[in-house]
Amino acid sequence: MTEITATIETLRDLVRAVKQDPPAELGADSDMVDTLGLSSVDVMELIGLVEDTWDIAFPLNDLASIRTLRQLAARVIEIRANA
Repeated sequence: MTEITATIETLRDLVRAVKQDPPAELGADSDMVDTLGLSSVDVMELIGLVEDTWDIAFPLNDLASIRTLRQLAARVIEIRANA
């Protein structure tokens, strides 16, 4: 399993922890707001879980350009590599 795949799988688990009734298919390229139905509060909770899970500080300014789990996973990997 590649690092990006493993990170996406963990993010799927975190979305399930945040979202009461997540869609059955949490596709890596699904839009977190439009497709997965995450509210702004859900996204902030997800970012908190991301920070706790990987012990990182996630720059909130990055959220404007991140729409999918794949993009979020790539940014998590990048932050961890530069830590």
